[in-house]
Amino acid sequence: MHGIHGEIVLVFNVSEDSFKVTVVECAGLDAKDSNGKSDPYCSLIFQNSKRKTKTVKKTLNPKFHEDFTFPITHAEQAVLLVQVYDWDRIGKDDFIGETHIDIRNIGVTTEPLEMKRSLLSRRRKADIVKMNKSTDRGAPTPVVEDSNPNSVTSASLSEDVSQKSDSHCAVGMSTISQEPISNKPLSFFRSGLVGIPGGFEPALKVDLSDGARRHGTVGAVNPKKPWEHAGSLSMKIQYKKREGSVWILVNKAENLDAHDDNHLSDPYVELSMEKVTKKTAIVKKTLNPTFMEEFYFDVQAGGKLPDIKVMVWDWDKFGGDDVIGGCLIPVSSLTEDHPVDAWFHLNAKFKTEWSSSDTGMLGVHADEREKLQQEFERKKLRLIEAVLKQRLRRAMRSKYTMACEAEYKKRTRRSLTGKKGLQKAIMALLLVVLVVFA
Repeated sequence: MHGIHGEIVLVFNVSEDSFKVTVVECAGLDAKDSNGKSDPYCSLIFQNSKRKTKTVKKTLNPKFHEDFTFPITHAEQAVLLVQVYDWDRIGKDDFIGETHIDIRNIGVTTEPLEMKRSLLSRRRKADIVKMNKSTDRGAPTPVVEDSNPNSVTSASLSEDVSQKSDSHCAVGMSTISQEPISNKPLSFFRSGLVGIPGGFEPALKVDLSDGARRHGTVGAVNPKKPWEHAGSLSMKIQYKKREGSVWILVNKAENLDAHDDNHLSDPYVELSMEKVTKKTAIVKKTLNPTFMEEFYFDVQAGGKLPDIKVMVWDWDKFGGDDVIGGCLIPVSSLTEDHPVDAWFHLNAKFKTEWSSSDTGMLGVHADEREKLQQEFERKKLRLIEAVLKQRLRRAMRSKYTMACEAEYKKRTRRSLTGKKGLQKAIMALLLVVLVVFA
């Protein structure tokens, strides 16, 4: 389980060879002491430097307002690790939560950039090493409000996240899992530009970016259902079978439909898997929002793999929220332990009741047959391997048996030869005796 143990607010000023980070405050931390409080402090680790804030006693919402400056000596390993601990007078301090920030994804700032991050459970050392060794993917700077729908500018991430963001949200910017990522569309899906077997050719907006065009996918679709392109959403998804979870990084969206009177929207993303629903923060007044939020979903072992249902909404202060669009991503289409990076074209007519098992869903059955064929090939290889091992054991057993039989015969001949010689000696002795006394 990847729980959230509170939030932390940081402010960054980044230059070419160094950066300054201000630890502002934490909120909603876990209680680690018997009095229902904690004595929190922050530890900041960057490359070969480690810094600490002061300890704030007996609170779950500490305020620090401390500045730290770090030199950037290795640009390829520019990941800041922020950990929050509960100070104990006696014994080891208790770990509360941590977050990772890739400084390369922030870029050089012209004004302070405020960032609110969720504090997650401790990561494995191997994951941190992979992240530190990753290459720069040029992720954009996160935004929360933008008056121009065609531009992206830095702004405060501590703005109103609203009641629409549930307690499971991981708010902030991150490229946590930087394992090798395939930039090709999922084999399960077919790009809207090249069409899908069966004659389905969805119409897309003309002002798509080059990345959305080259790496775009419509997801699992049914040509008998209505289709209307409502924008595109960039996400990274990884099915971690051994951990029993699905990791999703909601990156950004572009060319979303406008639903407000100002010809903009206040979009947020809702992810659903079975009975679990998680949401991003609301990004106000833009049609090209940047989210950069990661989520984990647990997947039960042994059962049928569920669908990921993605919905993008326009938040309204009064009344119900408006649907912008959605798409369907079956977990069974993901390659185990291999992350996928793709643009998902949103359908304005998408319904959460749709499922990859629905009749007429294109791409599903063909890929299921392919997966069954692959599984059959794997079983055949395992069977061949088992037969070869068994034959090898039999051959070795036969060779050993033949060697044992040869050795037994050899020893038997020696024994018989010895007995015959003794008999001949006794007979000769008896003959001599008879001759002497005759």
